[in-house]
Amino acid sequence: MEPTERQAIYELQTGQLYDAIGKCSVKFEHVCFGMHQGITLLLGMNGLRNQRLARVLLAELTAYPLKSILQAMIAEIVSLPPDEKSISDKIFVRVQKLIERRNEIIHSTWFVGWAHPDDTDFSRVSGHKWARGKQGADRKSANYTREDFDAFAVECDLVAALVNRLWVCIMDSNKLTKNFVLDSVGNVACPDR
Repeated sequence: MEPTERQAIYELQTGQLYDAIGKCSVKFEHVCFGMHQGITLLLGMNGLRNQRLARVLLAELTAYPLKSILQAMIAEIVSLPPDEKSISDKIFVRVQKLIERRNEIIHSTWFVGWAHPDDTDFSRVSGHKWARGKQGADRKSANYTREDFDAFAVECDLVAALVNRLWVCIMDSNKLTKNFVLDSVGNVACPDR
């Protein structure tokens, strides 16, 4: 392979990986935005007249505290029957899984384009993240393609839609069982998606 051809492949594939990693970050923040909006509007529905006060309280909060607050607020505002509580719980489980995966993606060190001089495929990226535990330091390794990052971004879109529909249902006193369905593997989904 000619060096110019190799360089073109390198630039294309590494560019796609960088784009996909960035897309993950943006899409995940849409989930956080949905939780932030839900908290703000539920506070307004329950008497807070100045939305900017909610913004002050929520500013700089990360995904996990937003999830925790929204979940607790819903439990405080409505007493869901068991079937609807199960729907709500499943949505928050998906949010939690996204948070964990996002942390793996964003807080890992990725070696995009690091390759042997003879390599001609740069479509995979390896990364690692150190964790601390009872046994000392532990390195978690990952090996992703653009498609892996894209799948995460798609899941973020789906979960953002679930979160938004959930707090709208709570605000409007709509039954969750009429606004969500279970897919073939038991995940909660929006019926129109």
